[in-house]
Amino acid sequence: MKDDRDAQITALQQRNTELVEENRTLRSPAIQAILEELSKAREKHPEWVEDPIHAAAILAEEAGELVKAAIDFSYSGAPIGEMFVEAAQVGAMAIRFLENTLGYARITVRTEDSGNRA
Repeated sequence: MKDDRDAQITALQQRNTELVEENRTLRSPAIQAILEELSKAREKHPEWVEDPIHAAAILAEEAGELVKAAIDFSYSGAPIGEMFVEAAQVGAMAIRFLENTLGYARITVRTEDSGNRA
């Protein structure tokens, strides 16, 4: 009995430690910035695209803006905060992409029957 109770206490303590660490991660400035950008994006564009190509292009566009911000920071003296904002936007679009993965539709391409050509 005592061994079972000690094992349960140890398991609960371990789970508590995991939850504290998870909470610390979720409260980090980076995660908070991503969640803020996600909220803004959902407000501005409540509907998300249905095809994965368009969705990936949106994500890639944000990634391109991050690359530009990194170049501007590295070579032109732009503030580091611009990279942070762009990275948060990439994270937000990655979340939107992932959230909608099961709703993406394949593009159906019709091909002509090559046997009917004259």
